[in-house]
Amino acid sequence: MASASTSAMSENNFLCSICLDLFSQPVTTPCGHSFCKACITKYWDSNYVCNCPMCKKTFDPRPDLGVNKIISEMAAYFKKSKLDASYCETHLEPHHKVASLKTHKRVKLCKVHGRMLEIFCRRDKKCICVTCLKTDHKDHDTVPIEVEYEQKRPQCDEKKAELEKMIRERQEKIQQFRVTVEKNNIMAENEKADTVQVCAALVSSIKRTEAELIEVIELKSRSATREAEGLIRKLEEEVTELQRKSTELEQLSHTEDHLHLLQSFPSRYRVAHLSTLSQVKLSCEVSVKNIRTAIAQLQETLDGEMEKLPEVMLKKIQQQYAVDVTLDPDTAHPNLILSLDGKQVKYGNVKKILPDKTERFETVLCVLGKEGFSSGKVYYEVQLKGQTAWTIGVVPARKNSRLSEFSMAGLLQVVNGGNYSAKNTSILTPHSVKIDVQKIGVFLDCEEQQVSFYDVATRALLYCKDLIYDKRIFFPFFSPLIPDGDEKASPLIISPVKQK
Repeated sequence: MASASTSAMSENNFLCSICLDLFSQPVTTPCGHSFCKACITKYWDSNYVCNCPMCKKTFDPRPDLGVNKIISEMAAYFKKSKLDASYCETHLEPHHKVASLKTHKRVKLCKVHGRMLEIFCRRDKKCICVTCLKTDHKDHDTVPIEVEYEQKRPQCDEKKAELEKMIRERQEKIQQFRVTVEKNNIMAENEKADTVQVCAALVSSIKRTEAELIEVIELKSRSATREAEGLIRKLEEEVTELQRKSTELEQLSHTEDHLHLLQSFPSRYRVAHLSTLSQVKLSCEVSVKNIRTAIAQLQETLDGEMEKLPEVMLKKIQQQYAVDVTLDPDTAHPNLILSLDGKQVKYGNVKKILPDKTERFETVLCVLGKEGFSSGKVYYEVQLKGQTAWTIGVVPARKNSRLSEFSMAGLLQVVNGGNYSAKNTSILTPHSVKIDVQKIGVFLDCEEQQVSFYDVATRALLYCKDLIYDKRIFFPFFSPLIPDGDEKASPLIISPVKQK
């Protein structure tokens, strides 16, 4: 960039208002103010309200800022200008223009004393000049830069070899994972094909059985109908004959001829070939109860086996037992920052001065849910995206007692983004290893005294533990652990359960 275009500008125009230094990876907020990307990110991470440090304008949602290339080039220009100022301009200019001088090695000068950096301080791990050696580094372990260079250079080769070995090992592991994934995909396709085939055969068998059973029932029904119709006709004929005899007897009963009555009575009374009613029975058996019972048992067996699959079980749990969990600020450790809606918690560097509550955790970096559970089944989900150290679960805490001393019941702990551990009665037991867990589902069965943890994305059961406390109230437990080094603190988020 030409110097003419920067002559009207000063270095002050390119200073970050947060760190007061020249911009490093400058970004510009929607309101027009610019900051170092690391500075504004750290500022926003320490506050729940995302606003501009200069004008206090609030941004919702949090903007995704990209590096401003023009401001970045200008800041780089001024940084280079400061570096070039360490040299005599009269001497420096030919080294930029003359081809034979462009290959010269530039010697860096001490920013404090303006002398050549030719000594290395092993104690402070920095290059210094002769004047520095006589003042701030007088009694330190120092050697000429060339000596340190000759010692460090072989170490670079060794470190490079170590890094290359680590690269090869990881590349081999990547290849192994790819092969495993390919095998799993093939196995999955085979399982799908076999499942489709078995289920299709079962469906076909059931449909065939349904058709055959309907045919059998209809045959039995038609047979029973024909039998009934025959019996009805026979009985109707007998009724007609009996009615005729009854009429004759009625007429005979009114005769005055004694001889005629006595001679006719036996023949009028008798009816030949009458059915014995106690022996007249109709078979109406059209039931196929045994077959129907067998089909019902098959369905029950299939449903039972399906429910044993964690993936299917989680879906049922989500549909039936989801509850709304809200954080209780009266139990929160002073270093924890809670959102206004009580759905998020993260670690804060500043320990707040809070009202003294008997429920508040003072020694354990955690917070409980407002509502406890002593009966039934409950399920809730916690989003962990961005978290590399956290502990969640349930604890048998009592709200009317000091909570700094409690036994850990059903807790799942992850440290360094992958190593799973399960805490129970203060005993830490390694559980499993996983790289990326976005959301955890927590299922508490108070009747069975059991807590289970699911990976919501894969629906896999991560850990299940029997609880040993009888007749206790269990509270949801949340602990976003202290981040390591420069790692930013991310919140634990209680997210709504999506019932698919």
